[in-house]
Amino acid sequence: MKHICFILIITLITACGETKKNDSNQTDEAEKTNLISNNIDFYKIDLETYTESQSINAASKRIELLKKMGIEAVIINPLKTIGKGNTNESFELSSHDTKEELTKYIDKCHNLDLKVILQWPEKEMINSKSLSNQIESLLKIFKFDGIEFDKKTKIDATGSEQLNQLANAKKLFIIVNEKNSSRNLFTYSNIQTETTNNTNFSEYLKSVIQLAVKTPSSQKVINTTSITHFDSLFQQNEQAYLLHSAIVFTLPGYAMMKAGDENGFDKYLVLNGQKWIDWAELKYQNFYNELNKAKSEYPTLSGGTSNINMKVIETTDDNVIGFIRSIDKKHVSLTLSNPSDKKVKFRIKSIPVGYYKNIFSPEEFLYDETIHIELSPWQSKVFLKVKHTINKDQ
Repeated sequence: MKHICFILIITLITACGETKKNDSNQTDEAEKTNLISNNIDFYKIDLETYTESQSINAASKRIELLKKMGIEAVIINPLKTIGKGNTNESFELSSHDTKEELTKYIDKCHNLDLKVILQWPEKEMINSKSLSNQIESLLKIFKFDGIEFDKKTKIDATGSEQLNQLANAKKLFIIVNEKNSSRNLFTYSNIQTETTNNTNFSEYLKSVIQLAVKTPSSQKVINTTSITHFDSLFQQNEQAYLLHSAIVFTLPGYAMMKAGDENGFDKYLVLNGQKWIDWAELKYQNFYNELNKAKSEYPTLSGGTSNINMKVIETTDDNVIGFIRSIDKKHVSLTLSNPSDKKVKFRIKSIPVGYYKNIFSPEEFLYDETIHIELSPWQSKVFLKVKHTINKDQ
């Protein structure tokens, strides 16, 4: 089970080419200087569980569905070894794949405006002296957009500097662990240390949200998968998992889905004795479609945080966790969650007056401090402010 993580992201892509349409006016001078992309939604694929054949060719049949779901960058693991980088053929793919199939996969993704990030092989040693050569040699064969190093992979200062220069020169997405943080690199920063086996789910969510308030940054991404302490909760109650995902997608930063999230909590595979994802029933496909669509279309849910304020809101029920992100009184998003097994009915103490619409349903409400909101057990609702001016005759 993968741990939930924050990813600090800084890229060297041009702002006009990579920012989504509603975010273009939300980029401040600091972000323009660093050329940060305002919205990148990642989708991480493990070919061993993605399809029964475990091949890149089979995975290519699902590319259009990823695009429709709002994904912008695919992280995938066809590489078995990379080699020393002395020749253009110093690599090895998994036994299920060929050079031609990987090339076709990358081309198909690019035709749909999807980025492709290759995972560094787990058992491949890092040689700082040849690291840059290894990646450049691979680039001569495959026109990929980045490399991801597992957060456990150790890279020394020399290797980190090489990667930094390579990201700058080739405009690559390069993902490393937090210790290798540099202006031109994506970096993992784990919050695992903030939780213990005694931390309950509600406390954990509150700590994540408080951290986002204290350190609002467009460079953060939260993984949709949980940390180990809550595996048993998610195995028993997938609604708690979906509540977690709704918060992930509406916090500042960028969401990273794991392949199979559309089909439910990833332990679902183990519980049913399967070795690969069964794509026959995508029970949460629409859920993620709506989240990705909302992030794309509404500036207050975008990855970038320029001119976007975030604050925790107070309600009349202590079980409810809520926060808003706002640009001004007209542009507001509201996330409300009930991480408990009891239905709650409550009032919100103070948010900008106006009409709010649920992104998952036709539900709307006109806010004032007397209005009551209901949440079912383990339910999360995401509202967007759709109207600011109030007709006094209504």
